[in-house]
Amino acid sequence: MAAAPLLVPTDATAVDLAGGWHDRWTLIRSIDTSLKYLKSPAAAAVYPREGVSRSRLASSLKHFREILKTAPDAQSFSARVLRDFQLYQVDPKPDSPEVLITGYYAPIYRASLKPTATFRYPLYRKPADLVTSGERGLGQATARGIQPYPTRYEIEKQNLLAGQEIVWLADPLERFLVHVQGSARLQLTDGTTRSIGFAAKTDRPYRSIGKALVEDGKIRPEDLTLQAVKDYFKAHPDELESYLYKNDSYVFFRWTDDGGPYGSLGWPVTAMHSAAMDKRVFPPGALLFIQAELRDGPLRQFVLDQDTGAAIRGRGRLDLFVGTGPEAEYRAGQINSAARLYYLLLKNPAS
Repeated sequence: MAAAPLLVPTDATAVDLAGGWHDRWTLIRSIDTSLKYLKSPAAAAVYPREGVSRSRLASSLKHFREILKTAPDAQSFSARVLRDFQLYQVDPKPDSPEVLITGYYAPIYRASLKPTATFRYPLYRKPADLVTSGERGLGQATARGIQPYPTRYEIEKQNLLAGQEIVWLADPLERFLVHVQGSARLQLTDGTTRSIGFAAKTDRPYRSIGKALVEDGKIRPEDLTLQAVKDYFKAHPDELESYLYKNDSYVFFRWTDDGGPYGSLGWPVTAMHSAAMDKRVFPPGALLFIQAELRDGPLRQFVLDQDTGAAIRGRGRLDLFVGTGPEAEYRAGQINSAARLYYLLLKNPAS
């Protein structure tokens, strides 16, 4: 049986696009990032995708950018977009038109360039024996060929990557959350602040410790947020390690002091306008519209597919980058909802 189409042309009259005009200057910055990416050899290697050519996507982004710049108000903006663009709804499953959206952020943590009695939990650079294809880990290079890379438990408990440390954190859960979020701002003991970002990950599967807590009856499904997870382990510190090691996947990092946080396309991500999606499925750099009902109100947002995530796999997932620091952490923790996603492409592209 053939797979259902991923992108389904849809009637856009019921989609409320007008709200996207109000944050247009930040959105334009994110569009410019995608346009830079589309000029790159990396983009040329992956397009066309889902029947979408690189030239059609670039033309669509340029035209949408021009509407953002020139529309005098939200209503005019919406009318022009509906006139010139075809919306394609993401159809993840035959029985459901909705995907799960979550939020991620770049935390700010204290750290040290040297291990101390306080700073004992290292982050590692990409090891030489990790075999990758793009950003995806394939395994460990050994004399017997490529083998599964050691698990999180093996790497940390057996100190397998001694000498590959780039920085040390003061808390094991903070270290784990940097792995989950993929980047962080680090306030170092020498008084400087530096940024780290994703470099690579192992081939091991990702498992959410939040979902594990729900499965074990520790947190109710409706109460699951990042803050709830942190509160649980603050009250039950003796359980933390066993839950961390339920996730075999491991992430490696690099310094990104020239800006960022960076997405998987190699360019900085933009708060509330960059999203992580599965690049094996969706066209990277493309423009989407999110329509969702969150805990704190409706979300009507234009985003661009500019990142990936260990837990973001398949048709039914999107992770929205919310920003950096404590406020972004809280906001990201509130995003865990069903949503409808719409791609926007020009009806009559120039090429």
